[in-house]
Amino acid sequence: MGNQACQNLRLDPSRARFDTRGATALAWSGNCHIDHMASFQLPRRALLALVLGLAAAAAQATPSASEQKLIDTLILRVSKMTTMTFMRNGNEHDAADAAKHMQAKFDYFKDDITTAEDFIDRCASRSEVTGKPYKVKMPNGSMRDANEFLNAELRALRRGGDKAGAG
Repeated sequence: MGNQACQNLRLDPSRARFDTRGATALAWSGNCHIDHMASFQLPRRALLALVLGLAAAAAQATPSASEQKLIDTLILRVSKMTTMTFMRNGNEHDAADAAKHMQAKFDYFKDDITTAEDFIDRCASRSEVTGKPYKVKMPNGSMRDANEFLNAELRALRRGGDKAGAG
């Protein structure tokens, strides 16, 4: 308020207004308008931007080194399951194509994935386009849900087992 004209402020109730942010702002006589809410808008907005930025950074979690290794191992295992057929949206895909598709989805959704279970759920269980679940046709012709199948593979990996689905 360094302006000399603003030294002797008088409330002019006829110029009171209601601002669109929902707070009543009082107008003062002359060219001196004091809106106490407006004086806090810039710091509040800067603080809000900072908090949202930190939250966004925290939300972009990626897998730990051990979870990344499990994901890589799952994809590699799938690529070697040459006696199985992977069903996606009613179409058959060989093991190499299935593994490439999982890798591409993982690369796209990596910031949303922190665990191997997240990977299976987000990248290897269902179509993002149709929502249809992926299936695995076993060597004997039986069909298994890909989510169930890959979670069994993951459990075997976590136990330290080398054999689960067999390829």
